[in-house]
Amino acid sequence: MPSNHLSRVRLLYKTIIRLHKGLPDEMRYLGDSYVKEEFKRHKTAEPEVAAKFLEEWTKYAYELSKQLGPKGIKKNAQIGKQLSEDILHTFREDQLNQLYYLGLEATGQADNEEDIKELEKKVDEMQAPDNGDDTEETKQR
Repeated sequence: MPSNHLSRVRLLYKTIIRLHKGLPDEMRYLGDSYVKEEFKRHKTAEPEVAAKFLEEWTKYAYELSKQLGPKGIKKNAQIGKQLSEDILHTFREDQLNQLYYLGLEATGQADNEEDIKELEKKVDEMQAPDNGDDTEETKQR
């Protein structure tokens, strides 16, 4: 079984890297770096985590394959898709931070201090529980 799992992981990884070849250079570099880091990070993941990891990356590969043609981005296609608030609320703090920094890198705002502060504020708002409670901490935001 482990060798079957390993071959599925390798196939998915290679498929994603191949799909990234259809992206503009900046997106390809960012995507390849992120995929390499994520697959490395999940090498020793628990079986339940590994299954979810493969499921989500398979969805990513499928979505990307629909947006790319043999010669790159399909005409009038938008690369990627928006994450709903419902999905964002299921993210752990470390996942939100990772998404935040990925967003900075992807939008070229990693050096713009004002934009970084605005994005940090948005991440804080997403992490705050929305229970209608007006505690001192939520009033300060």
